[in-house]
Amino acid sequence: MKRLQLDFFGRRQPLTAQLRQHHPLLLLLWALSTVALLLGSARLWQVRQQQAELDQSVQARLRQAFFAAAKPAQPVETGLTPAQIRSTNEAIRQLNLPWAAWFAAFEQAARPDVALLSITPNEQSHAVHVSAESEDIAGMLAYVAALQQSGFFTEVSLRKHRSNEKAVGAPVLFEFTAQARLGGETAP
Repeated sequence: MKRLQLDFFGRRQPLTAQLRQHHPLLLLLWALSTVALLLGSARLWQVRQQQAELDQSVQARLRQAFFAAAKPAQPVETGLTPAQIRSTNEAIRQLNLPWAAWFAAFEQAARPDVALLSITPNEQSHAVHVSAESEDIAGMLAYVAALQQSGFFTEVSLRKHRSNEKAVGAPVLFEFTAQARLGGETAP
């Protein structure tokens, strides 16, 4: 009997030979795809170069506009009197005070037996003058101590207090000054 030789895997041919053998148009498609890829890459590089040039020109214009604007501005005639300008500046200073931080510090130290009656700020010294009333002297002292320990104020000074000693249960009226930390931050 004659010996039979079977090749189950077949011999491998190069890809181009397989393409030519199976379908000649596939080789043409492969070549066109390669050319399209090269042209697309060249166009992408060109667009990125144009974008870089555009970015540089925009940066230069921004720098030029910024330095041109840095020139001292000419005063604008507002038609306001000096008294009106002073009162406007005073209102702006009042609005720039750390009101939210002050109220947060007062609320943190709040007690049910103490009521704040008035809060008067001093923007030059970053201090606040407060009038309050308490049910008794112990509540007043506890409130002042809580404000001192809050860390928001560097100093809390009790200025005066008074009570009607003849009336039983009369509230204690007191005033204190609290010196706020610069910037409104609390102590570490």
